[in-house]
Amino acid sequence: MALISVLLHLSLLAAAHATSPGQGIRSCPSKQITWSPCVLNGTNLPVSCGSLSVPMDYTDEHANTTLNLEIRKIPAANSPSKGSIFFNFGGPGDSGFGDIAIFGELLRVLTGGFHDLIVVAPRGTANTIPFSCYNTSIERGIAQLGIVAGNASDVALGQIWGNTQVIADTCYATQNETGRLIGTAFVARDMMCVVDALGEDGMLRYWGYSYGTILGLTAAAMFPDRIDKLILDGVVNPHEYYHNKETEIFTDADKVLTAFCTACLASPTACPIAHVHNHTTPAALQTALATLLTTLKYHPIVLPILNTPLLIDYTLVKRLLLLNLYSPTTWPSFSSFLTGVLTRNATPSSPTSPVSSPPARTGPSPRGDALPGIKCSDVYDSGRAARLEEVLPTVRGRWNASWAVGDARRIICRWSARSGGCRGRGMRGGLTG
Repeated sequence: MALISVLLHLSLLAAAHATSPGQGIRSCPSKQITWSPCVLNGTNLPVSCGSLSVPMDYTDEHANTTLNLEIRKIPAANSPSKGSIFFNFGGPGDSGFGDIAIFGELLRVLTGGFHDLIVVAPRGTANTIPFSCYNTSIERGIAQLGIVAGNASDVALGQIWGNTQVIADTCYATQNETGRLIGTAFVARDMMCVVDALGEDGMLRYWGYSYGTILGLTAAAMFPDRIDKLILDGVVNPHEYYHNKETEIFTDADKVLTAFCTACLASPTACPIAHVHNHTTPAALQTALATLLTTLKYHPIVLPILNTPLLIDYTLVKRLLLLNLYSPTTWPSFSSFLTGVLTRNATPSSPTSPVSSPPARTGPSPRGDALPGIKCSDVYDSGRAARLEEVLPTVRGRWNASWAVGDARRIICRWSARSGGCRGRGMRGGLTG
């Protein structure tokens, strides 16, 4: 009953984002996908690249503008194929092409080897209406200079909130024509167009991770009679997501930190932080990290990182905690970094890079501005905030959920002053923590 309730609620949300009063829905073109062999960096598996023309705006039945979806397929290892399984590896804001390259061989085994593995680049990613508020990464970096962790000081939230106005206005100015066309309801329709174009049984088989669970739930709510099998892995709370009130995303973050400390003490040769001050329990190590953060809040330090002096402050360590808790493969190098900070004894030759050998995915770090673009396109108008006071309950909820990373910078959508509160035009969002 709980799942049925979620799907019914999501169906209303999806309909609200996909249609407006008096508007019809454009249908998918009746054509097949043309496939061609291609190369997907990171895998030696055979890969096919395809494209499919779909409506740019499904809600405008009189428009004829289209866009080309980018599709990647790893054919079934065995024949005959039993059909396709679609994947979305999270974000939002990642195309998924890198992930299918990395995990394709494993997923072939896990799914039995008799299914084609399909990834469709969501809107806002790759070349499918790429969403960027800035012309260069330098411009983006300048715009976000000075954004600090939400609990870094008693004026941090006000500073962050003011900066979100700059970001929201910039995104609205550059993306007001297509910003509203990259939301999850549109992506769900794109996915079903691909299902139809494959010419199989017309049913969706889907495996979604993290944000991919939002896409899967939304597709199920919009097309309940078109779902064959659905795997939701690492479920995002859809009610919080669509109403801009996400706090559950940090619910188990402190447990992951405990796992990091436990693994560290169990493998001291791979985790040098275990030797600092002779910590013997995970709780003692966590206390040391909490004390370090408090100290850095008022007394940041400078250490040589990769032969360059770097200011190590509260905000930096908080962000690195959030980044590295997503990826156990980075824990040894992150431990080296923390050791240098705790001992104030880093040297240019020591392995103190926060992530020495980053994996292909290190958490929610999509390129460009697709992450806030998609999330803020999805949020109900009532969920977009006009004043800092409106988001404080969510911000405080995140802090209460995790002392370790709850105040690291995350997405909070707000109105853009330039939009004038105009419903349905462009992306109106920003960042806070």
